[in-house]
Amino acid sequence: MSLRGKKPTDIQKRLKALFYGASSVGKTTAVINFPCPYLIDTERGAENTQYVKILEKIMGLSFKQLTWMN
Repeated sequence: MSLRGKKPTDIQKRLKALFYGASSVGKTTAVINFPCPYLIDTERGAENTQYVKILEKIMGLSFKQLTWMN
């Protein structure tokens, strides 16, 4: 059996962040200002019309996760 190691290469780094806080403080607005965001929506904030239009325009994605899994 041969080793599965690979020669290291440079890759483009991407920001991974978690925004949390009280309702209506600007979490969704902050996130959709990043280029091509992948928004995990736990408060249904991204369902608002203004956010849907912005996400479509900047080719962002939204994933609704309304319950936490153990």
